[in-house]
Amino acid sequence: MKINKYPIAEYDDLEMPYDDMDTDIKNWHSHLVKVRKDTKCVYCGAPISNGDFALSEQGFFDGKPFLIHDCIDCANDLIAFYKGEIDSEEYYGKWETRYKKYAEAGRSVK
Repeated sequence: MKINKYPIAEYDDLEMPYDDMDTDIKNWHSHLVKVRKDTKCVYCGAPISNGDFALSEQGFFDGKPFLIHDCIDCANDLIAFYKGEIDSEEYYGKWETRYKKYAEAGRSVK
């Protein structure tokens, strides 16, 4: 089981960086959750297993509700970057390594 590295409050409204910022997102917020069914990280594609902690992001995208999950590794790395524990090169290197690993595996959630 993957768990959080930082206090729960550090994950509240943690926004993962995305390339497309020309979107209409309303009432967005995020928080730490323990997932109840297998899913995958929308940020790197890693599987998130039932019982793992993940960052849950939700809101309204172009007027329609959405709910996505980011793996705890991506969330932990982003907090570490914001705290100055790792630099941007290490942050993106970790993300890229996970992304490539799961891209080659076909991004299966099982």
